[in-house]
Amino acid sequence: VSLAWIAWVNNAWSIAVPLAIYGLANGVLEPIILNYIAQKSPKESRSFQMSIYETVFGIGMVIGPIATGFITQNYPPNMVYFILAAVTLAIIPFSFWLEE
Repeated sequence: VSLAWIAWVNNAWSIAVPLAIYGLANGVLEPIILNYIAQKSPKESRSFQMSIYETVFGIGMVIGPIATGFITQNYPPNMVYFILAAVTLAIIPFSFWLEE
C-alpha cells in the first residue's frame, strides 16, 4: 500500500508518511521471516538456510537499485513504485501456501 501511495505524492513532505509505513513494515518483516526459517528448518541446516535467505536478500539489494535506476531513466519516475506495488501484490497469494 505504501509503495503505491509513494507513486502519487507531489512534494517532499508528503512522502514522509508512506516511507515511514514502508520502513516500519520492513522492520517488522525481517525478524518474522528469520523466525519462520528458524522454526521450519532442521537444526542441522538452520544456519545454512538462514544464510541462503540473507544471500538472496543481499543480491536483491544490489540488483534493486540497478533496476530502479534503469526504470527511472526510461520511464516516468513514479513507475518504479507502481511496479514494486504490483510485484508485492503478485507475491501475496503465495504466502497462503506457507506451512503454519
